[in-house]
Amino acid sequence: MRFAWRTVLGLLASACVCTTSLCVSAQNYPSRPIRVIAPWPPGSSVDLSARTVALKLNDILKTSLIIENRPGAEGAIGSALAARAAPDGYTLVWGNAATHGSNKVVFPNLGYDPVKDFTPISSVHKNILSVAVSTSLPVNTFADFLAHAKTRPGKLRYGTPGVGSPHHLTGVQLNRRAGIEILHVPYKGGGPAVTDVLGGHIELTIASLAAVIPQHRAGKIKILAVTDSVRYEQLPDIPAIAETFPGIEILGWSAVFGPANLPADITARLNAALAEALQAPEVKSTFEKAGLVASWSSAADLAKRVSAEIELWKDAVASGMKFQ
Repeated sequence: MRFAWRTVLGLLASACVCTTSLCVSAQNYPSRPIRVIAPWPPGSSVDLSARTVALKLNDILKTSLIIENRPGAEGAIGSALAARAAPDGYTLVWGNAATHGSNKVVFPNLGYDPVKDFTPISSVHKNILSVAVSTSLPVNTFADFLAHAKTRPGKLRYGTPGVGSPHHLTGVQLNRRAGIEILHVPYKGGGPAVTDVLGGHIELTIASLAAVIPQHRAGKIKILAVTDSVRYEQLPDIPAIAETFPGIEILGWSAVFGPANLPADITARLNAALAEALQAPEVKSTFEKAGLVASWSSAADLAKRVSAEIELWKDAVASGMKFQ
């Protein structure tokens, strides 16, 4: 019995040491570089957002955030990788409305659960989308495009970052509301879709403003409309789709998540750091030029946003929309 008591006391002492160690680890976080998985390719709005904010977080957190692009399967490859990481704050993922919303509804065998497998940390940006066409297409306005598309059902192809993205939903809504038939071509991110418009392989893209504003300003692509409820301040001559089709307001977003069971104090540390970074003038300026709007949130509000996004897509599927 004496030996048993010694064993129990030893285990209790070990537990106390381990608990203290964990507390010290959290208090000293971060003590080494942080891996940030961007599940979309370079040139996408998620990539731009992650790299812009990471530069500021490097200073705030006194460490290096290393961006790792892991695109594929509509963001599912990189997201699944992050979900399997240790919940220690040293692997994060820059998710969006697809990876942590529509994917759960559109892909039944996703490989991860956007609610159960992640710890919400904070929203980062709101992403205004656009309808952008090749300069070779004989249209100069959104009205011109609709008229042109009606005479060519099934002939015009639009690229998006993938099946089940807000960009894809915009195309589905345009087909329904405008009575046109433009064909969906999914890519592994917004950047490749824009590249194919520039190369003449497809006629148009529904892309984030971040992905097309530079080419639009250079005269290499034509932005015809935006998906917000109002015009974008930096492009006052470009109409909102809602001006023609009231009620169409489809926005993308990005947010930072950790693996499930991330300690609350680490979550709070990262949330506070993101709040500070998103207030930085250089971050706001870069976002503004790219068509993004900084959008910090509490972890709890981000959890609500994920749930709402999933419900939005459940309703879309229930209404008979096909996402292929």
